[in-house]
Amino acid sequence: MSEKYQVITYGMNGRYGVINSLIPSEDDERVIVTCDSEVRARLVVDELNKLQHQIDEKPLNLHEDFKNWDEIIERINKNSKRLIEIDEEYKEKSEKILAEARKIKEETDVDVIKDKFGGNNDKTRKAYVKEELSDLIEEKRNLTINKEEDNRRIPYLKRLIDMKIEMIKYE
Repeated sequence: MSEKYQVITYGMNGRYGVINSLIPSEDDERVIVTCDSEVRARLVVDELNKLQHQIDEKPLNLHEDFKNWDEIIERINKNSKRLIEIDEEYKEKSEKILAEARKIKEETDVDVIKDKFGGNNDKTRKAYVKEELSDLIEEKRNLTINKEEDNRRIPYLKRLIDMKIEMIKYE
């Protein structure tokens, strides 16, 4: 099989040209670059042909990019819904935890929050609830980080898709 890129010497005034052999020989645009030594020209040709083989093996495919984009959108939606659920669950469970602490205090005269934090004011109650619901807080933090990362990835994918569309237009 003939390679797309080749080295020529004819008419190059002692230099070596790297050409695109698919362009007709009368067209001056077929010379991509000139080199002062044949070794350099052959290195350029080898690299260009290697890249061309990679492109031929894996042509520009927008399907994978759009699939990836769709997966990210779905993940953002799923994470957003879960974040709302976590907020509601946190509120519900924190009220339940505080009610249980009040009930223990009424029944046994033991103030769980005061024993643990040295006081029973709004600040210590919030700290108590945070400690009890640390798993929800951790899940919320991880989901928020993942959502922010996905939100940064979407513009990158958009640019990548736009670039591939332009490359397909102009081959």
